[in-house]
Amino acid sequence: MYFYSIHLTFSRNFITGELRFVDDDDSPELPGVITIGGEFIDTEDSIKEKQAEVDGLAVQAEGNKNELTRLQAEKDKTRKVYVNTCWAKGKEYKQTFGGSGAFSGTEKFADTLMTTQPKEHGFDDIKARFMAASDPNARCYDQPFAQLDLSKLDGAEGYSLLAERIVSTSDSDFNRFMQSLGAAKWVENGYKLYAPNADGKCPYCQQSIEDSSIDINAEIAKCFDGKYAEDCAKLADYQQKYRQYMESTFITPIRRNIEFLKSIPQGFGNVAEYEKNLAQIEKIIAENNQSIAVKVANPSEAVSLETIRPYLEAIDVLIIETNNLFTKNNDIYDNQGKARTACLSEVVELSAFELQTVIKQYKADMVDVESKITAQQTKVGNSNNSLSLVKGELSKLTEKLGGIEATVPKVNDLLIKTGFRGFSLVPHETVPNRYVVVREDGSPATRLSEGERNFIAFLYFYYLVQGSWKQEDLMKGKIVVIDDPVSSMDSSVLSTVSSLVRELINDCYCDGEKHNIKQIFILTHNAYFHNAVSHEMLRPEEAFFKKVAFFEVKKSDDNISIISEPCMQGSHSNDPDITHENYSPVQNSYSALWQEYKNAKLPTTLLHTINRIVEYHFILLCSHPREELQNRLFGEFEKDTSKLRLAKEILQNVHDNVAFEDSIGEMIHYPAPSSTADYRRMFRELFKVMGQEPHYSKMSGEG
Repeated sequence: MYFYSIHLTFSRNFITGELRFVDDDDSPELPGVITIGGEFIDTEDSIKEKQAEVDGLAVQAEGNKNELTRLQAEKDKTRKVYVNTCWAKGKEYKQTFGGSGAFSGTEKFADTLMTTQPKEHGFDDIKARFMAASDPNARCYDQPFAQLDLSKLDGAEGYSLLAERIVSTSDSDFNRFMQSLGAAKWVENGYKLYAPNADGKCPYCQQSIEDSSIDINAEIAKCFDGKYAEDCAKLADYQQKYRQYMESTFITPIRRNIEFLKSIPQGFGNVAEYEKNLAQIEKIIAENNQSIAVKVANPSEAVSLETIRPYLEAIDVLIIETNNLFTKNNDIYDNQGKARTACLSEVVELSAFELQTVIKQYKADMVDVESKITAQQTKVGNSNNSLSLVKGELSKLTEKLGGIEATVPKVNDLLIKTGFRGFSLVPHETVPNRYVVVREDGSPATRLSEGERNFIAFLYFYYLVQGSWKQEDLMKGKIVVIDDPVSSMDSSVLSTVSSLVRELINDCYCDGEKHNIKQIFILTHNAYFHNAVSHEMLRPEEAFFKKVAFFEVKKSDDNISIISEPCMQGSHSNDPDITHENYSPVQNSYSALWQEYKNAKLPTTLLHTINRIVEYHFILLCSHPREELQNRLFGEFEKDTSKLRLAKEILQNVHDNVAFEDSIGEMIHYPAPSSTADYRRMFRELFKVMGQEPHYSKMSGEG
């Protein structure tokens, strides 16, 4: 792989600077070519072996580098997946807790979790405290809820008279009769209501009791002695006090607490649980009141009450929780900044807890891939060091090469192979690095022509391109410039130089596989030389335009050189992948005619150009008589008068045996003007009728 290059230019400066023809002894001096030959064959073999080793190590180094790149990409992908997974959770919390601290970015959040001890927290609790600390309308709750007083509950619910049968202690027959019927209370109530207005009659059977031997009033009175009346009075009093106690001690405070919780922001207690327990308490108290009423109505009947203690104790727990929340709220209110910071820390700990499996796996994956990267970096360093070492050994081998002893035999051999017998080069007998140009008869070639000197200089340059001026440049890529190499050369020499230049062009086109030529620029004024070295690159069958370009250099009026755009046009290839092709800016007279055809704007000018192309191509080159053209074209359009008229105009001034040159007659013919589009369509039809439409497509560039 070449990371730098050298420039080699063949020009007039090269000829005068690198070769000095000394007329007094007729010997050229050719200094400085580094090439291989003679006694350095063994060194050449060593260089080839060492170069192969360099190439192998370069491939190995490139492979190690690619593997390191792959591992880095794997690490980046692992990191990206981890960050995105963390942020999927983080962005949920960001909506509640804002974008400060760990939540300020995806990378920062993921990195913070790596160093955070996971801890489970209640999200709702963190949220409530954070909202309180962030609420501009936050307040302090100085009066916590009082705990319910359950000290008298057992006495209220376990009143002893409720379980006792309250009856009279009289031993009269009537009392025993009433007790056996269980009608004592009924009798008592009836007596109280009706006795004062009985008018001497029994309040129950309405019979006269004045003449009875039994004192009914006295018997009834005996049924309800003082102890009975006292107990009944206690029951009535207990009924009223139970109702008042339950209302004032429990129901009213609980309702007041619920109403207060509903009046403040949520988060200070489970109002639903408060209400649920209160509903149970009220239900049981109502049922107990009914039981007490039954007892009061029937003192002799024993009743029991259901306790509300479990529900009161549940509400006491709720009160404790609410008071704790009030305390936390007040602490937050007193120091809101620290409270927000604490909440953010806790939610990060919660995130680490929720993502601890992801974090653990990421850490393990990173340890694995980083260990692989470290090992691969060592491999890359070792392979680079080995490559540098072998390159140094190769450089030392190249230093053994020098001189031009091997170049001269190659130049002479090339002269023989190309059939050139005019002269050859031989070493000077006494002066090193000086060579004598000798003719075929062995005599020194004095007074060499400019063409001969240029030829010798080019051969020297040709082998210079294969080697180098300097030892350290042997391994560098080459950028070659050849400026008008065939000046003053005859046709045979020009052909030889053209062949050698084509070889250099092909090496460059093949990415310098033989001589390491990376770029080549060729400038010339000679049309023959231009066509000889470039015609292969104009074929439409291959996409030469991707590597080869043609330019035209012109002088402006103020003597400034102007380089044209690349000479490129749409492709005539059938291969859809080949979209363009090069065209040569150096044209012959026939190509120039087609350029005039493309550029023609006026119908008269276009028709004149068409006439000349028809004469040159169909009549002079293809030997079609004018009559044949006329018969075939007119026969094709004999039923179309407009096309027939155009066909006649195209052939009107075309004559047999006409030399390819302008004539006054052609220049002064002005037919009835048709549009240029009409003429171009009919001109194409002519090539189509004659079976040469592809030629028209190529020359016109219309496809």
